[in-house]
Amino acid sequence: MAAAAWAVRGAPGARRAWYTAACLAACVAGAGAAAGGGAGHLDADAPPRAPKPHPDWTLFEDAVLVILTVITGAVYLLSARLTGDDSAEARGAYRRKELAWRHRAPAGARGGEQPTDAEHALQRAREDADIVVEARDLAHAAVHLGAHGHARADDDAASASDQPPYQHFPSKLGGEREDVPLNISADGVHRPNAATGWLLAQAGGPQAIREFTDIFYERSFADAHLRQFIRDQDDPHAERMADWICEKMGAGTPWTSARAKRKVCPFMAHGLEFKTPTDRASAHYAAWHSPKRRPEDLGLRFQLRDCRVWMRLNFWALRESGIWERSPAFTAYYVKFIAHFVSVYASTAPQFARESARWSASPANIERYRANGNIMEASLFAKPLKLALEELPAEELDEASPWPYTFAS
Repeated sequence: MAAAAWAVRGAPGARRAWYTAACLAACVAGAGAAAGGGAGHLDADAPPRAPKPHPDWTLFEDAVLVILTVITGAVYLLSARLTGDDSAEARGAYRRKELAWRHRAPAGARGGEQPTDAEHALQRAREDADIVVEARDLAHAAVHLGAHGHARADDDAASASDQPPYQHFPSKLGGEREDVPLNISADGVHRPNAATGWLLAQAGGPQAIREFTDIFYERSFADAHLRQFIRDQDDPHAERMADWICEKMGAGTPWTSARAKRKVCPFMAHGLEFKTPTDRASAHYAAWHSPKRRPEDLGLRFQLRDCRVWMRLNFWALRESGIWERSPAFTAYYVKFIAHFVSVYASTAPQFARESARWSASPANIERYRANGNIMEASLFAKPLKLALEELPAEELDEASPWPYTFAS
């Protein structure tokens, strides 16, 4: 019984409730066995006992087990709500969405995990909770822009560098090493708050973020794998990513305002016509159909290998920008931030975020990468998911903890 209690205390998440129910069931079953007087413990010379006056005991016992299980689950869910465990609810919402997606994935999907059909994958992106909110914000911005015929002066000024709220947060948020939890609402959407604004200020503000994204896209343009997804290197990719990060952290709406004014232009890829993107979902779609891709890969959605390359270069650029050393608090949050958002590209990618951060910390890794012509090791592209997961620490596997939706351990 003591071992069972220890298992209940150490069980993560909702499994704790079911372990508790199992322990209670075992107690009831033991009590039932004791009430029946185990035959193996009777005296051989004693006269046989009279039959029990409760012929329906088994049915009664089953009913008790069902009631205990229901009560235990209800108590757990109630306690989660009372303690404001929104992160657990958010993770649960993502799990249910992912299971539903796998169930309706096209027949050509690899194990139901990474659908290769571009239209199907685009629909999934559009159903992502964050992208749904971003589309709503864009629609509101477009209506506002259309109602005035042009952007108002204060709209034009709604850039990250002109929005000061991130600079004015209480000092009680703590020092550089405070681990700020990822601010995810119960519906699975990342939202800015006072803490994220404080983190942005700790990192150096929008100017520092722009310096970081400039480095990142410089690395991406040079990478032999990632550059196939970037149709036009003259587009303001670094500026757009910096605005996106700053808006998500609470520095106004520079990204949404710019999207509302962005023109859509056609482009050709392998004889087919596509349109330039206006949001993250259409940006994914455009990247999948980049004319720089091989004809046989046209339309193939992002895979785990693509996400791992992207995260490694992204965290490497964050280190080179100086933010990593200047603000450990921002860095810790940003790794979780990327783990949350990368799931729309590949559902298995979030658990590799910390590994990608460690890769960028090794000068030997950087040296090998550059010596290899700015391309990652061949094994990263060929290794099956099962083998890649075996290389991760046990505590970083997807089912090991609710990370990134809680404080980092």
